[in-house]
Amino acid sequence: MGIKTSFAADSWYVGQGLKEGDYFRYDLCQVDYKSCTQFEMDFWVKGKTEHGDWDMQVLVKEGDNRIVKGDMQVGRVAPEPIGFSDGIGPYASAFKSSIVWLSGFTTRLDPKALDAPAWGKIGSIGGMQVGPTGQKETITVPAGTFDTIVVGWHKSSDNKIWVAPNMPFPVKALTFVDVNAGTIPVQYRFELLEYGNTANPPDFFDVTPTTGPTEEQCPKDNSIKRGSASLDSHRMIVAYSYSPETPRGGCEITWNFEFEKSFDPNQFESDVHYDIFVVDDEGTLLRSFAQEQGQTHLFAPVGKEFRKMDVKEPKGTAHYVIHVYGTGPDDTNPDTTKSGSLAIDIPIAEGTASITQSNPPMKITIDIPEGASNIDNEIFYDPADTSVTPGSTITWTNSDTASHTVTSGTPSDGPDGKFDSGLFGPGKKFEYVLDEKGTYPYFCQVHPWMIGSITVDPTAIPEFPISVMIIMVLVVAASVIITKFKNITHTKL
Repeated sequence: MGIKTSFAADSWYVGQGLKEGDYFRYDLCQVDYKSCTQFEMDFWVKGKTEHGDWDMQVLVKEGDNRIVKGDMQVGRVAPEPIGFSDGIGPYASAFKSSIVWLSGFTTRLDPKALDAPAWGKIGSIGGMQVGPTGQKETITVPAGTFDTIVVGWHKSSDNKIWVAPNMPFPVKALTFVDVNAGTIPVQYRFELLEYGNTANPPDFFDVTPTTGPTEEQCPKDNSIKRGSASLDSHRMIVAYSYSPETPRGGCEITWNFEFEKSFDPNQFESDVHYDIFVVDDEGTLLRSFAQEQGQTHLFAPVGKEFRKMDVKEPKGTAHYVIHVYGTGPDDTNPDTTKSGSLAIDIPIAEGTASITQSNPPMKITIDIPEGASNIDNEIFYDPADTSVTPGSTITWTNSDTASHTVTSGTPSDGPDGKFDSGLFGPGKKFEYVLDEKGTYPYFCQVHPWMIGSITVDPTAIPEFPISVMIIMVLVVAASVIITKFKNITHTKL
């Protein structure tokens, strides 16, 4: 798409120009929804309700195994949710607190000038007023390239919302929680993936939602189990609670964590990289919750976390492990000084619910490790062979000191023309989406001993890179062994 020129407009409000048939796809996270867990939210304007409000069809894709479809009604004066079908509520709340957040400042009855010094309200206590910053930026998001006006405010960080005046909703946003110490967590961020207008639901709505359990299968149970213990390294204390106390297979378990300093439980650790594992009796890794969410790890910027997990374990005792990788900014390798694990055994009740899992597109990262240009290196691609579902995004990251290519085909037969990164240097990335079922071999044209393959299969499940798998298996095995040793020692004493 070409650049959208839009500076002719003198004023703007959220929802301006919205009409029947419009559709939008957003990549979104909002801090009140699972600590800013990323999900895709798509909506198509079906028409108007009998009261004159907008009636939207909604599609949500979250992680690797959750697809939710439903309806949402939003107002005409301000396009905030005023009704929604079952299952859409949490996403409607995130939508209100992010994509249409600016409707608290400008509405159809009160449009605001795009060159005004401020829109009359502050973004946070002690912060600046919200309004146009005077910046005009041309930005590129997956939906295209747009001329935008930056709306925002400053409080510890620059909070920015990029508005294209000819668009009903902002194109992009990055705002932050108002905190006084540690890394400042994201309040919400989003970017526009696609938009358009069609008389019928867009093709991407043609997917089957995952089937959640009924209330009869998962009766409401507000019982809570609380605990607090040091990691096996004694470098951090984890205060935790989960509900219900005896979860059912096929239902949900809700976790709350507080990561506390080992020398003072009244002080929280910040910027914690962690994960929730499930292991078998021998300590073999069965599940990684982060991996199921399409992430390499979970992140607790202020030391407090709230998470919901599907319980996939059968009746009996399930071994959960809270593993802390370390601390540090989310986009860096953590400092492992405070790493460690806490094993928690939870009784699982027999469940009648079954979770129907479709396998939506994945996001897979393949690392080209340092030394890959050397024919004697042990690993050239990590993982070298992996399986993904159709429509998955595969990203190759060059961690080597030499430049490489990712070229479909084989060294003996040469390139087959399906994809080719060209030469990309150290620290650079190549991203490609594979839609068709089949196996795709690839190699490096500069270093032909570097070979790998991608298998596209609708039933594929995520795979761990070798390095990550080895680390996790060692960690969870050690945690289970330590816990069993403690139990044996306690019994003997």
